Amino acid sequence: MSTHLDHRTGLGPWKGQVFLAVGRALYLGPAGDTTPHAHHAVQMSIALETPLRLRHHGEEWREYDGVIVPADVPHQLDGGRGDLALFYIEPESTEGRSSRDTSSQPVRSISVGTISAVRAAVRRVANHPRNQTSLSRVFAELMESVGLPPQLVESTDLRIEQAVRRLRTTPRSRTSIPDLARSVGLSPRRFRHLFRREIGMSAQSYIVWLRCYEACAALAQGASISDAALHAGFSDAAHFSRTFRRTFGLAPSQLADRLTLIEAPVGLGNRAEAQTRFSV
Repeated sequence: MSTHLDHRTGLGPWKGQVFLAVGRALYLGPAGDTTPHAHHAVQMSIALETPLRLRHHGEEWREYDGVIVPADVPHQLDGGRGDLALFYIEPESTEGRSSRDTSSQPVRSISVGTISAVRAAVRRVANHPRNQTSLSRVFAELMESVGLPPQLVESTDLRIEQAVRRLRTTPRSRTSIPDLARSVGLSPRRFRHLFRREIGMSAQSYIVWLRCYEACAALAQGASISDAALHAGFSDAAHFSRTFRRTFGLAPSQLADRLTLIEAPVGLGNRAEAQTRFSV
């Protein structure tokens, strides 16, 4: 890691590929917007070619091959002329909390081994055919290259599995945590505790990601931002855009035509296989 002295600007729009799943997302391509911002996702940024630059809290620009930015840390990214892999992780998930707990530093470098694994994985998947099945495998392989399961933990408790099924089939605008808890025979307090234990993130965070996911699915099918927002249970387009920008640091309109949505079936999962953590 070294201090960078020049001031590259004008990086242009986000022209890469976006993969979105519940609780995590991935962007592959050139970095566009470099204005200072903070978002609620944990962000892992890995340069695939030339080093990227990043600064946080208004400090000096510094150069990295890979860097992790915790949730809600103001930062500014300059991807330079090369492509990046940007991993976004729900901060209330098991992996997001583990990243926050391992260091008191505002940002920190990612290990050389993880950077090499991601770059190798990108090279392996570069020529995959662009169909849904293949893209799901690409997403899974790239997530695993940084020590993450491609999906959140699937519940082994039938009550939580039932709740997740309901969330995936009931419009989010008509779902509340107390109602959801009662529907599976639990108190709201017990439900919240059990949901976090089984799924790996809070029920409310899960609902927010589902809303973003459903709105993006509608966008990918050609819906307007307003229609997509209402379909997913947001009050209006502005509410959806604020939530999306708060999560990813980007407006949904910047990515709408480059989305790949990764859907996982809801069912009994193998918890042992899902207990991976960040490898940084």
